[in-house]
Amino acid sequence: MLQRGSKLGRLLGLTLLVGSAAAAAEQRTLQESAAPGRVLRTDARLVVSGSLQTPVADGKAAALKLDVSGGLTWTERRLEAEGKDSERFRAVRRYKSASARIQVADQVTRASLREPLRLIVAQGIAEGVRPHSPLGPLTADEVELLRTPADPLFFPALLPDEPVDVDETWNPPSWLLPALTGVEAVEKSSFKCRAARFDPGTTRVEFEGQIRGGILGAATAITVIGHYLFDDARQCITHCTWKQVEKRSAGAIAPAVDVVAELTVQRAPLEEGSGLDEDDLKGIPLDDEPGRLLLELPLPDLGVQLVHERRWHLFFQNERSCILRMMQQGALIAQCNLNRLPAAEPGKHVSPEQFKKDIESALGADFRKIVSDEELPTKDGRFVYRVLVEGVVTRTPTGGGDAQTLPMIWIYYLMAAPDGQQVVLLFSVEPLLLEKLQPHDLNLSGSLIFLPRKP
Repeated sequence: MLQRGSKLGRLLGLTLLVGSAAAAAEQRTLQESAAPGRVLRTDARLVVSGSLQTPVADGKAAALKLDVSGGLTWTERRLEAEGKDSERFRAVRRYKSASARIQVADQVTRASLREPLRLIVAQGIAEGVRPHSPLGPLTADEVELLRTPADPLFFPALLPDEPVDVDETWNPPSWLLPALTGVEAVEKSSFKCRAARFDPGTTRVEFEGQIRGGILGAATAITVIGHYLFDDARQCITHCTWKQVEKRSAGAIAPAVDVVAELTVQRAPLEEGSGLDEDDLKGIPLDDEPGRLLLELPLPDLGVQLVHERRWHLFFQNERSCILRMMQQGALIAQCNLNRLPAAEPGKHVSPEQFKKDIESALGADFRKIVSDEELPTKDGRFVYRVLVEGVVTRTPTGGGDAQTLPMIWIYYLMAAPDGQQVVLLFSVEPLLLEKLQPHDLNLSGSLIFLPRKP
């Protein structure tokens, strides 16, 4: 009896082992290869449709139809990065193409990445990817073109940390959905993935999420849904579809939007010919030195060009003037108005005395006093004269009520080129925010260069 019992025990034990092995065989490990020097080729197609709200008379807004179609193709190699969460992700990319067609109502514009700047360093940050080119400054339009929803830089974080069974669910890290959607100030979010199907060599994972927060100070609500395919042999996500439904209120630098964005991504390992080998990148600085993060703003109608910090955003532009606004952590800090003046004779410009009289006349009853004025030294022959003025502004609350008189500071820069071209930069800031503006007004005005004078 003892012997028979031992045989039965061994049989039961073997059955359990076989069952455990079968159960383990049903689990899959989904992890992207971290092999040094590995290069992936990525093709992304983005379609956006919906509307944006532009202000009209009496505080009302008009809905304008919005349609965007874009495509980006690049090769990518991971780089070492310091930091945690989204900051752990960093890569160098070489774009083969990057372009978009944007239509608002009947107006069509096009955006593309300039050929000389198609080598890009993509650095993960809390609100997505921060691209820059080590070969020269990008424009704000080029940055926006490269910052798509669901950037594949973060795809490895979509994968589960442990082996999963079919139909098993997991929650990606809390930082991931803000990084994939660009939301800065998160109020509430949820994000869930499910191993929906195991096919031979491929796993289909479906996901859905919701997030509410702010983008550049504008209240935003986003819902996402989609799926990706993980290829066992290639050890990477090879396909992803991402649908993002977004409603965003009007903010300090952009109108309200109600859009649906659909992104399709295809990825595959590239064995050779990437142009991203160590020898290809030798001598090219790939670090995030602050000077390499500056943006270029050409203003040919105004005869000038700026190189500015990313905290400045273009708000308005025409053939005579433009407006930039400085944002910090979703709050509006200051505004800069750049206006072109009639050209003077070569070697001449508006005199400091006349400039101060013009300031007082323009401000009228809002003027209180000139706090300081000085000519700033330059090395290129430009004339720069700075005037700081204290005054007040009168505002009527949005919801109605009595008008309020608030203190205000204006900083004027009169700038003239040796050939007689002249512009004025006017910075408007509340006194309590003056410390946050400085020295960014000096940095912006100091970056201005005059373009060759038109005949």
